Order: sequence, then C-alpha cells, then structure tokens
Amino acid sequence: MIVSKVTLGPLTAQLQSIEGVYIGSVAIGFTKEIREKPLFGIPPFKTKVKSRGWTSGGKLRLPQIVEIK
Repeated sequence: MIVSKVTLGPLTAQLQSIEGVYIGSVAIGFTKEIREKPLFGIPPFKTKVKSRGWTSGGKLRLPQIVEIK
C-alpha cells in the first residue's frame, strides 16, 4: 500500500494501491512507534497495512498501518 496523503488534527493517512486507486484511510490504530517516526514527512511512501478484509465498495475494512517501509 502507499500513503498518498497525511493530515494532522486528527491524524489521518489516505491509502492507495500500487496502481494508484484509493482504497481507504487510517484514522485510528497507529502504534506509538509509528506515530513517533518522522513518517509523516512527504508522501507518497510505502507501508504494510493489515485490515479485516474488504467492503462491498472495494475499500479496506478497518485498516491499520503496521510498518513503514
């Protein structure tokens, strides 16, 4: 996955597939390590994301950023 945009207040990361298709956003579930990294520099950057599957609309269900690559 690729983080295409980050907003602060509240902290939100928009996710895209490698092909550039919007597939959801992460607003909760950032670990302390992820929040403390200077990760939210300049998008786009790759991440490892886990989720509870896909919605009927083709978006990730409850995505969480697990790792920044």
